[in-house]
Amino acid sequence: MDKVKASPHTDKLAKCEECGIVITGDVAALQCDCCENSEAWKCAKCLGMSADLYQELMNTETSKWFCRECHTRTTGASPD
Repeated sequence: MDKVKASPHTDKLAKCEECGIVITGDVAALQCDCCENSEAWKCAKCLGMSADLYQELMNTETSKWFCRECHTRTTGASPD
């Protein structure tokens, strides 16, 4: 049985940390504004975010989104 080798570039693609979808220009997603870790992405669907709210966040420079680790570190509180 032949094994399919993964492309050497697939490991470097940003993915939603919850569902694993690859983040492309067609995927509404947020990267942590604090750590900007390449693994700190969440798609709008996993965040439960409407398309309108996502667009509002994209158009507002002062709005920030933090991954779970950065949120906990900066506020001392769990995001849940």
